[in-house]
Amino acid sequence: MKFQALAALALLAAAPVMAAPVTIDFETAPEWAPIAEHYAASGVRFGGGAEGLRNQDPDFVYFSNNPSPVGILVGNAAAATMNVDGGFSGAFSFWYSSLDAVLGGVSIWSGLDGNGTLLASFDLAGNAQDGCDGATYCNFDLLSTSFSGVAYSVTFAEAIGYDDVTFNAVPEPASALLMGLGLAGLAASRRRRK
Repeated sequence: MKFQALAALALLAAAPVMAAPVTIDFETAPEWAPIAEHYAASGVRFGGGAEGLRNQDPDFVYFSNNPSPVGILVGNAAAATMNVDGGFSGAFSFWYSSLDAVLGGVSIWSGLDGNGTLLASFDLAGNAQDGCDGATYCNFDLLSTSFSGVAYSVTFAEAIGYDDVTFNAVPEPASALLMGLGLAGLAASRRRRK
């Protein structure tokens, strides 16, 4: 009975194996500077032209009506790349604002830095000025998808505003191992009872 209780406890301790969605909202991203390692504590790194943009100039508003009001991601002079250290799977979503339609504007890849197999791709509509005026990027639309496999990077087309990028991180190997040990313990305990 003690062994069964320990196995159940190990299984409960491993409950966070299904990682909660991670959202990068760019609220603390640097202003007109590379985002680079800014979100490294979350296992996310940015490359290419990935820069933060904030409405800090009182005389000019770059964007409005985005889901997180302080900052956004832009690919400045080059496409932006987001790498996720442990990978992500299942679902991916983001908000965007684009002056022009862009085919394949956002792509999800099985390798780092936009390499490997293309797992999913988004065509972006020119939506930046739909129903509003004033800011360059004043309308943001949500796009989302489900995909198979494990992705390690996303590429974002340049000169488009992006916000609230959300993905499901792949569970840590240690948590998966702990859950596996708990399940093995439960199976062993059942075998002993028979």
